[in-house]
Amino acid sequence: MPGSDTNVPSLVRQELFQEFAGYQLFPDVPPNHPFNLCNPNAINGVDCGLALNELYDNPGYRAQFYDTYGAYPVNYHLYVPAISPSWTEPIVSVQDDRVNLESAQHVRIPQSDSIQPRQGFRVDPN
Repeated sequence: MPGSDTNVPSLVRQELFQEFAGYQLFPDVPPNHPFNLCNPNAINGVDCGLALNELYDNPGYRAQFYDTYGAYPVNYHLYVPAISPSWTEPIVSVQDDRVNLESAQHVRIPQSDSIQPRQGFRVDPN
């Protein structure tokens, strides 16, 4: 085509969508808090030491543990005594908390000898 510059790269625009589950929070929950799961005195609380031992005694868990490590939890001295109410650090998130990203635009500029990227920009060599 007369007057066209073959050294000018074409731009590619792509719409992206990303979904977030929300930001995570890591609160410290005191031992006697009524919503602490490791507080046996709470409504749905348990002694987390005894609950861990029950997990180790579960036949399905024991079989998977043996398949992975070649021994049972008792062989690694993993059983613990009752620990009564204890501090916990649950990992919680708030759905839709500060997550406003619906779509983003990604522009790819193929590398060209005639156009050099500005400092801080990455060039896609393809």
